[in-house]
Amino acid sequence: MLQSLLNTHTTDDVELYCDNQGCVNIWDRMAAQHDAGSRPGPAHRGNYAAMWNRIDRLRRDRTRKGSSTVMNWIQSHVQDEAKRVSTSSNIECACRAAFGCESECTVPGDECHWMHEGNDEADRLAKLSKDMCEITDPTELLKGEEGYVLGCRSEVAQGSYRPWVQAKVVEKYIDTSESVGLGKVRMSRGMSHCGHLQ
Repeated sequence: MLQSLLNTHTTDDVELYCDNQGCVNIWDRMAAQHDAGSRPGPAHRGNYAAMWNRIDRLRRDRTRKGSSTVMNWIQSHVQDEAKRVSTSSNIECACRAAFGCESECTVPGDECHWMHEGNDEADRLAKLSKDMCEITDPTELLKGEEGYVLGCRSEVAQGSYRPWVQAKVVEKYIDTSESVGLGKVRMSRGMSHCGHLQ
């Protein structure tokens, strides 16, 4: 989602297809809360709040500029007949909505089956990436993300950023304070980093 939005100009309309119901549910919740005039809290975004904040910001920016951003859910693996005809989902598959058939997803040859073919191709390409070498160079990892990453020297904030920022503020205060007591804290901290204290 994020990469699709980043790679589409904010004034161009975009229609997205996603086979992850959880992601589509979060998207729908964000859109509904935006329409109601409130901002969704981190609890609605799980462990990926930073990423969802960026997605939401891009979505809102696109809305402000008048461009259409539509999210559609697509049922995955419709080669499995049970999945193709299942009606247990709370979200309607995009092919059913477009084809006008609520009881089952399309089959090869149907007008709207291209949605499932596209999803299968996306899955195939994703599987190819599992054998790719992991990128470990921080410079490569941060390309294009510099404005969205909190860091201090070679350390990067991971997970919840507030405790990390608070710890950095305390460290800076201890390091720059001229208080005798904090000087002793600084000295003992330095010794513990060198292995002199347990």
